[in-house]
Amino acid sequence: MSALEDLIVKKRLEVAGRPGIRGLIANGRTFSLAIFASLGGLVYGYNQGMFGQVLSMTSFQQRIGANEITNPVTRGLLTAILELGAWIGVLCSGYLADKLGRRWNMIFASGVFTIDSRAGVRQEFRSCVYLRRTFCGRAWSWWLQY
Repeated sequence: MSALEDLIVKKRLEVAGRPGIRGLIANGRTFSLAIFASLGGLVYGYNQGMFGQVLSMTSFQQRIGANEITNPVTRGLLTAILELGAWIGVLCSGYLADKLGRRWNMIFASGVFTIDSRAGVRQEFRSCVYLRRTFCGRAWSWWLQY
């Protein structure tokens, strides 16, 4: 390596700080961002896990129609549509962040998620569940991207 490359490597190591968990804890801002991001992933997974239980609830089956939910393909699609929405959201989030800015993108995602959560209380048709979970996935992916 040349002297310039050695200098660049040395400077990068100084800027990077301590490696591993010690370096993460030493920097409070980085640690809080890591905790916040991991909580977002935890809640996302919790949502997926709980929806499987919601599908077997009697009140949900009565509202949506028990005959529509007994099909395993429909059950899987109802659960997996959140990931499809998240995939669509990830594809859109870079463009939206460039056009709106990250702050307004997050505010927009919060609004979409809030409206979607409120609409989820009144869902009465399977198509509404598909649409609601797709929008929920898009909002989650916009949030988790940052």
